[in-house]
Amino acid sequence: SNIKNLKMVLNKFTSNNVGYCYDSCHHINYAPDEDLLGMYGNRLMAIHLQDNGGSHNQHQLPFDGNINWNTVMEKIACTGYRGATTLEPMNWDYSHL
Repeated sequence: SNIKNLKMVLNKFTSNNVGYCYDSCHHINYAPDEDLLGMYGNRLMAIHLQDNGGSHNQHQLPFDGNINWNTVMEKIACTGYRGATTLEPMNWDYSHL
């Protein structure tokens, strides 16, 4: 799985130049039971935030899906991350707008 690959890379390459982009939608879709921010928060290089209703990789606006934003934001804050953060919603679920 992609999560196994991520773990393998981050565990094998311990350089501060090797990290990952945390993606909230991908996290809830592919590894909801993994505490990625707790395990690898010190390796963050970018953050992509969007919500998800659980049916597919929806890229919804925050608070339109099932992500617990209080928990996610607390975990991000605990990492000390100060880099780039991107809101990454897409318009395919918002055709009515």
